[in-house]
Amino acid sequence: MPRKPRHYLANVPHYILLSGHNKQAIFFNEQDYQQFCQYLSMMMRKYHIAIHAYTLLDNQVHLLLSASDEEAIPRAIQYLNSCYVKYVNRCYERSGTLFQGRHKASIVDPDGYLIACMAYIETLYGRTCSEANDAHTYPYCSYSANGCLEQEQEQQPSIEPQIAELIAEIITPHPNYLRLGTDKLNRQQYYQQLCIDEVDEPTIKFIEDNLKINFPIASPYFIRNLSFETQLLFSHSKRGRPRKQKKSLFGFMLSARNPLL
Repeated sequence: MPRKPRHYLANVPHYILLSGHNKQAIFFNEQDYQQFCQYLSMMMRKYHIAIHAYTLLDNQVHLLLSASDEEAIPRAIQYLNSCYVKYVNRCYERSGTLFQGRHKASIVDPDGYLIACMAYIETLYGRTCSEANDAHTYPYCSYSANGCLEQEQEQQPSIEPQIAELIAEIITPHPNYLRLGTDKLNRQQYYQQLCIDEVDEPTIKFIEDNLKINFPIASPYFIRNLSFETQLLFSHSKRGRPRKQKKSLFGFMLSARNPLL
């Protein structure tokens, strides 16, 4: 399936994927992860980016973010890439590219797929790393901010306090996430329900297939409205998965009211 052009819109979530060249590692030790988090923080302040979820894997970076200026997103990613590549080349006395070509970018339907994308990103470590346990034990993932209770945070590997604080500050909750509960504990408990069984296979395939070609991770209704409002042409040679209503955990949770409210 041919790659679609990348589109960026103001005040709409975007799923961004950065991959290592030829699937090679981009992080080599703890210091690298922590340095990348510092660059994320710098990028947020410089370009006014809100990051709603993220996970750093050894050869990939997954970000769910939004910005008030649509032009800020590609500039921010370019800045992030440049900063980190210079750091790696300097530290490891290497040269050349680190990332695999252009980053992937998909617009995300905030009402239909924001929470599903958050949960997909925050359970990636557990699905892809054979030595992984639960998401709350992995420090370079936003689950610690969105779904990890205080007693669970104590199980995380010890990292420097200033780095732990920096990682926590990276996350800006999306309004739709805040609507999951009346307070932080309520939201985290409800969000944990969404992540217990991770994401079902149809949802995983839908997200991955669309992200691979920079196609919106959205319902057909959202895409039609988006095309009408922006005059952008979104075409898909393969029809997307229809929205589930109650069969899957995510299909039910995303369409129902929080029973904890």
